Amino acid sequence: MIKTYSLFLLSLIIFLHPMQGIASDKLQPLPEVQSLDINTFVAQAQMVEKDYTEDLGLSFKMQIPSNFTIRENNLLKNSLVNERLYGEVFNAYGPALGDVRPYVSVQSIKPDRLISAKNWFLANILKHGYTLRGIESDEKGNKYDAFYVRFDTIGNTEIIRELGYLHQNRIVTAAYVLPIALWESDRDKQIFSIKSFEFRNETEIKPSENLLDYSYLESFSIQYPKSWLLKDFESDAVNALSMNLLTVDINGFLIASIDLSLVSSRSLRDRIDQSIYETNLPSLIRQRQKKIDDEGFAAGDVMERHNYDLNVPAAMQITEVYPLRKQEQEVFVNEEQNPVTKEFWLTVIQTPKDNGKNYVLSMIAPSRTLNLYEWAISVKAYETIIESIR
Repeated sequence: MIKTYSLFLLSLIIFLHPMQGIASDKLQPLPEVQSLDINTFVAQAQMVEKDYTEDLGLSFKMQIPSNFTIRENNLLKNSLVNERLYGEVFNAYGPALGDVRPYVSVQSIKPDRLISAKNWFLANILKHGYTLRGIESDEKGNKYDAFYVRFDTIGNTEIIRELGYLHQNRIVTAAYVLPIALWESDRDKQIFSIKSFEFRNETEIKPSENLLDYSYLESFSIQYPKSWLLKDFESDAVNALSMNLLTVDINGFLIASIDLSLVSSRSLRDRIDQSIYETNLPSLIRQRQKKIDDEGFAAGDVMERHNYDLNVPAAMQITEVYPLRKQEQEVFVNEEQNPVTKEFWLTVIQTPKDNGKNYVLSMIAPSRTLNLYEWAISVKAYETIIESIR
């Protein structure tokens, strides 16, 4: 039998190179309901209310089609670790159509490193070679709503709508998986079901990795992820301090490095000292630029700019991101022959004059096009450190 699909459906099954799959110019708006109204959906749905007595924060409710069968808990693969339930915690499946069937799955995942929910999802998409068709998220990436396409284990095409949350110190996902043959008939059910998902209890969002504290007398403190190593440097200047943080992969190879300097117009060591000291921010910035040169990189034009939610008063803050390529002696080397392999992040924060503290931070991290996961954990650590400065 010849199957006919809509043009929109055909566009879903054109699989792209994994990196192209998340390029912003390739993404589409998330599908909206076409013909099914909410009252009809509710009349045809069953309300699922799950309570997890060993992990109350995970309890949720959701409406799914009434002809879905809820799989018994003892058939799911999950485990309780430190009062957190991890793995698949819910599964319900619909009637089979040949060798495929729709299903809903809720999973609880503990990331290895500090990362946003959105970037964890995007890295996972690339890792498995799925094709992302659309995604929306909040500003911090703590919650996402995504729409993507993949093959199942025997080569059938599946269309997935998935919600993901940074929930407590883990990531919780709720996914409604549709075989492509059911897309036209069941797409509205998928949308209504996934949008009905909500947690039954309010919980605090916490970092997905433990944070360590560093402080210098009463003048300065930060938090940084446990997987990063911190080295502070002795300074003869009473109004300045500097430190370096770095992180490595499981083989001990450097992933990213962050440099942080604080220079103040007042003493950081002695409150009684009323002297006014020089703060030479341009000199610090030149030092960061020299580090790029010393490591054999050339910076391109600014890629993007960021603002962070600071815990210190700021008269000015600016963060700029630059692509880094290896310096080449050959004039006629093109960009394809010399791709971007690193990114340089530079942040300058000036506090009001009566505060007198000024911060310069920089990071050399993997390019997002080269290794999205390592880029994501680096960027999240950089954000966390900056926003924890006190």
